[in-house]
Amino acid sequence: MDRSDDQKRDFGTEARRFFAVQIKRYLASRPRPRFVSQAEEDAVRDMIRDTWVELRCSGVLDDLSRRGRDALYVTTIIVFPGFVADGQSQSIPVDFPRGQRISPVVPRFSAPLRRNGSY
Repeated sequence: MDRSDDQKRDFGTEARRFFAVQIKRYLASRPRPRFVSQAEEDAVRDMIRDTWVELRCSGVLDDLSRRGRDALYVTTIIVFPGFVADGQSQSIPVDFPRGQRISPVVPRFSAPLRRNGSY
């Protein structure tokens, strides 16, 4: 087995270790330590993958020992966005262009609009 095969195998192992550290950190920061949707998990994994590719391509891993790589994985901070997937009770629907909160209660009927656009 030549050196390039060793490097490929090592990068696969290193990627799994990096993902494990980052996913553990993400889930520990959540109210419930699990993904609540496939979309959330996919988004988090995509962010971790992008960070891994950037880290690997930077060359910083090349000269580090295993202990040094582990320390780097732990100190690499990915700023994950806050997902609203934990439930609607924590979200407030807002119409941003109008700057108004949207009422969660939808009226069953409404008065017809007048010609000038008012009720």
